Amino acid sequence: MTSGEITDKNIRLFVIFDMRIYRYLKELYQKRITIILSPRFVNRSFTFTINKLTIMILIVSFTAFLGANVYFGFSYSDRISLNSKLQYLKMTEIARTQNINHLSEKVDTLNQELEKRLEFSENIRLLYDEESILNRIENIAVGGKLEGADAELMKDIRLSKLSQLYQKVKIGYSAEETLKKKVELQNRIWKYTPTLKPTGGPIVSGFGYRRNPLGGGIQFHRGIDIVMPYGAPVVASADGVVETAGMKSGYGLVVVIKHRFGFKTRYAHLSKLLVKEGDAVTRGQVVGLIGATGWATGSHLHYEVIVNGIHEDPMKYILPDYIED
Repeated sequence: MTSGEITDKNIRLFVIFDMRIYRYLKELYQKRITIILSPRFVNRSFTFTINKLTIMILIVSFTAFLGANVYFGFSYSDRISLNSKLQYLKMTEIARTQNINHLSEKVDTLNQELEKRLEFSENIRLLYDEESILNRIENIAVGGKLEGADAELMKDIRLSKLSQLYQKVKIGYSAEETLKKKVELQNRIWKYTPTLKPTGGPIVSGFGYRRNPLGGGIQFHRGIDIVMPYGAPVVASADGVVETAGMKSGYGLVVVIKHRFGFKTRYAHLSKLLVKEGDAVTRGQVVGLIGATGWATGSHLHYEVIVNGIHEDPMKYILPDYIED
């Protein structure tokens, strides 16, 4: 016989237990309680008779009702709290989305401005024969392994744009720093390169072999001659320091300016000197006046450019804008 089988003994125990409950409930029903109510302001009393079973049922019902109210009250409070938290999270998500959208707009604006700057920088780089950085920028990829919330955020293409913008700025900044140094060096070289025509007027005799205007056959002319009226100003063609200022055979009154990077310039046949040896001069500063001193047939300026001790054609250095008078 298994434990799940019903035996006569089990049935008897069940019946005995059931009968005991019945008798107990019957006793409660038969036992009655009389309740007399005598209100103070009423001239009569009220009598109620109720059995104990009814009282017990009312007590159990009230207890169940009270427990149900407490349980559902706490549940309602929890739901209110959860709803408040949910609303807060929704508002936080909306604010986060708005911030990301605002950030995205700023990134797009900055990217457009950066593109313009990089385009300008690229043109400057081409002028200085520097390597292009556009290919490096076009091949930018967002690197680095992110996990958790950061990985989810980086799925947003707008934040990927921000990362790419940051890398573009890094590359552009590094390239511009290199270019800046080269430009600064070029500016220094430019500052001391004799690119300015020292006086107005036409060039009547160029650099190279020519017939000597004073006679004596063919000679090598080591500069250019520029005709101007007597007393017209002569200016330095670049920054430098006056190396010579005085009378020299053949040249008459002459000024020699020593520039940097191996450059020297000579201004001859002057009628008056306006600088002295050791003076620092700047491009465009008047250093003397046109004259006809030395071996000259008329009022003009003889102008020479010397590079590392070798005479070169001044026209190689004078900018086109300064060639015409």
